[in-house]
Amino acid sequence: MIDRRIQTEGYWRDEFEVTDQDLTFLNDQFLEEHRPIALMDLARSLIVDYCRRTEAAVQRQLAKGTVYRPNAAFEIGEQVVFPHLDFAVGTVVSQREGHNPEYQAFEVITVEFEDGQEKTEFAAELQEPHKLAFADESSWESVFAISPDMLYDSYGELVATKLSQVFADRGDYVEFRGYWLPGAMAVDIHVGLLNIAEAMLVMQEKPLQPQELLGELDLPDEVPDEIKIFCLNKMVSRDERFIDVGTESQVVWSLQRWIPEAARKAPDYMRYEPVTYDRTGLDVTHLQLEREIDDEASQLMAPPTAAAATDLTLLLTYPHWRNGSLPLTARTRVFFPKGLPGQLSQITFLDRVGGGQFTGWVVHEHKYVYGLADWYEANNIPVGAHIRLERTQDPLVIAVDFVPRRMQREWTRMVVMGEDGRLAFTMQKRPIACEYDELCLIDELDREVGDQVRSAIDPQADLGEVTRDVFLELAKLTPSVAVHAKTLYSALNVAERCPPGRVFATLFSMPEFVTTGDGYWVYQGSA
Repeated sequence: MIDRRIQTEGYWRDEFEVTDQDLTFLNDQFLEEHRPIALMDLARSLIVDYCRRTEAAVQRQLAKGTVYRPNAAFEIGEQVVFPHLDFAVGTVVSQREGHNPEYQAFEVITVEFEDGQEKTEFAAELQEPHKLAFADESSWESVFAISPDMLYDSYGELVATKLSQVFADRGDYVEFRGYWLPGAMAVDIHVGLLNIAEAMLVMQEKPLQPQELLGELDLPDEVPDEIKIFCLNKMVSRDERFIDVGTESQVVWSLQRWIPEAARKAPDYMRYEPVTYDRTGLDVTHLQLEREIDDEASQLMAPPTAAAATDLTLLLTYPHWRNGSLPLTARTRVFFPKGLPGQLSQITFLDRVGGGQFTGWVVHEHKYVYGLADWYEANNIPVGAHIRLERTQDPLVIAVDFVPRRMQREWTRMVVMGEDGRLAFTMQKRPIACEYDELCLIDELDREVGDQVRSAIDPQADLGEVTRDVFLELAKLTPSVAVHAKTLYSALNVAERCPPGRVFATLFSMPEFVTTGDGYWVYQGSA
């Protein structure tokens, strides 16, 4: 019997299990290619082998006799294979003329099957069309043909998941970044070699690719470099002294102690735990404001032109100004190298203002690019500034600039601590020499004040309560007591990390807040 269940999702999801025969087949592939192999490639190979086994079984069954076709002629004593009956095999024991006024002349053969079931009659030499009336016996092969590509596209992920689980459970396979290698083929990378790798990094004073580290390590010549690099990467990744600062396609090793704390671990004022909220109340004005802000926590779709853009201008929000970073959004992400969640891709910023260069790190897991704190301070960049990014010929070098203007002293919302220890603001003038969004303009005389305000907020406090408190403090700064939604977003993020959509939705959900148009709001509740 031919098992055609491999063409169904139920088989791969519920019945398929990796067998010893499968592992032997894959181990032979490892030995033949003599290199680590991607898990998805192993899954494809296994699916192809299952198709090969099935097709081989079909060929064996078809070889047992003449393949039955209702339009073919048969002789008494001839052995016949019936593919449509699970490849049952029988012998023709008699033959007679068929009688049916709706058909032209045909024969009826009586077949006795090997399993002893009752004799069965079948049509032969049939001239009318029939779904089994193939031109020749080989046409049956196409009925049982299986497309490995179609099976892989549909079920490759299921096979890969089960395969990786078996590899992990057995413990005699090694994995790094989606590639696997039998432990018996691995080369030993002991702690002494890792110490040498660390010393090389210190001497070179820069991150190095594994190929560069390999040159000073005493590893067997007969082992292919691909396996050496794989094993080196695996063991270095386990050592807490090292960190991968490469990209999605390239491993680059650096030392943990060289990486700033805010790149290795997102500060509290950068962390946001996503919360489901009702966005249906947001009008076109506030949806547009949300897109102008382009907060990485908003998870907005990039415009169609984003992928081809060679430069862009973005709004510097308070969390990134405070952190010395830029947001990694759908719109900005195309300017930076792709990486895995655990990576910190090291890049170089090309300073269009001062003409120098400085190092940055793409923190993929937390969606920001760190390393601009000194640049912000040196150029007196405020919250709300318009920052420009530009591609260069090197994908790891990104030009950064701001939109300049004549230096002027501008009224700015300054963060202070109120008498009750809560967030408050005062208006003071500060020098600004760049273009900025006045609605988002905020500054801190002392950054410790912002930290103290955040630490004083009850973690269980309702966002509506925090929104009201911040709104009322902002309303004190203007005679109209109206506050713009962007201003509220900017100020509220001093106290609590929150994307603009959720801030705006909170305004729409609370009846004491009333919109006066163009993004402005007033408070009509009791203070």
